[in-house]
Amino acid sequence: MTSSKLSPKAEALLNAHVEHTIAQLQNFDVIRAEVAALFEQLLETPLSTLVPLDIIQRIAKERVLDIAPSNQLRTEIANIVKDALKNPEGKNTLISDLVPDATAEVVINLIANETDKRNQLIHQIFSNPATGEILSTTISHAIKDYMENNVVTKKIPGASSLMKLGKGVLERATDSNLDDALQNYLSRNIRNIMSISEKKTKEQLGSKQVHRIAAEVWSTIKTKPASIAGKFVDDQTVDAASHLIVVIWNHIRTGKYVQSIVAEGTAGWYARNSNRSIVELLSDVNVTPDFIVAELEPSLKTTIKHLADNGYLKTRIEPLLRLFYASTEAHAILKD
Repeated sequence: MTSSKLSPKAEALLNAHVEHTIAQLQNFDVIRAEVAALFEQLLETPLSTLVPLDIIQRIAKERVLDIAPSNQLRTEIANIVKDALKNPEGKNTLISDLVPDATAEVVINLIANETDKRNQLIHQIFSNPATGEILSTTISHAIKDYMENNVVTKKIPGASSLMKLGKGVLERATDSNLDDALQNYLSRNIRNIMSISEKKTKEQLGSKQVHRIAAEVWSTIKTKPASIAGKFVDDQTVDAASHLIVVIWNHIRTGKYVQSIVAEGTAGWYARNSNRSIVELLSDVNVTPDFIVAELEPSLKTTIKHLADNGYLKTRIEPLLRLFYASTEAHAILKD
C-alpha cells in the first residue's frame, strides 16, 4: 500500500536521492566498477545457466528465418558496396596490398593440388550431352570454314578448286551436303571424341600446368589497382545482384533444409560451448571488460550528460523512487 502525498521530509529525501543517482550515473568510475563486477560474475556463469538451447534456436528462427529482409536494408547494403567500389583509395591501393604474395601462393597451391576434384569436374563437363552438342557443332563449323575459307588454298593456284572438288566428292559419296555429312559423322563418334577430349584436358591441366597458369594470372592481377573492380561491377549490377540475393534468400529461408541447418548448427554450437562462461564466449570475438569500457566511455559520458542536462534522467528516475517514498513502509520509517 502507498500513501499518495509525501511528507516534506520524504519529498526532500526523494529529491536528494534523485540528484545523487543522476550524479552517480555521470561518474564513469562507478560505471567502470559495475562493468568489472558484472564481468566477474559472468566469468563464473556458464552459458547453459543463463540461456537454454530452445530459446537460442527460437530467436534464430524468428529473427533470421521468419522475417524477410526489408527493402531498406537491401538498399543500404547495396549503397555500402557502391561506396566501397568508388572509394578514392582504391586507385592508390594495389590488389597485392590487399592479398600478399605469400597468401596468393597458398591459394594457388591449393587449387593446383586439387587433382581429384579437378578431374571430377572435367569428367562432369565432358560427360554432359550439352557439351557434346557444343563440341560437335564447333568442330563442324571449323572444318567447313577451313574448307571454304582457308587462306593457304587461296594463295596456291588451283588449290581452291581442289578443295571444292573434294567437298563435292564428299557430298556425292554421302548423298548429303557437307554440313549434314559432318554432323552425321560427329554424332556417331562424339562419345569417342569426348573421351579423347577429356583425357587430353586432364593431361593438359595437370598440377604443374594449373600452378603455372594460376601464377601467371596472379602476376597480372596483383599489379592492378583495387578500383579495377568498379569497371566490372557498376551500380546497376550491384542493385540487380542485391535484389536477386534477397529473392533467393526469401525463397530458401522458409524451406526445411535451411531451417534444419540453422537448428542443427545452433545445437552443435551450443553443445560445444554450453559449459563456457559468457566472458569466454565474448573473448572469442575480442570483447573484454577493458574493451567495453574504452568503447563506452567517450560516447557514454557525452550521452549521459546530455540526458541529465535536458531532464530526461530525472523524468525516468523520479517516478520510480517516488513509488518507494510514497509506500506505507517508507512512510512508517520516516515517521519514526
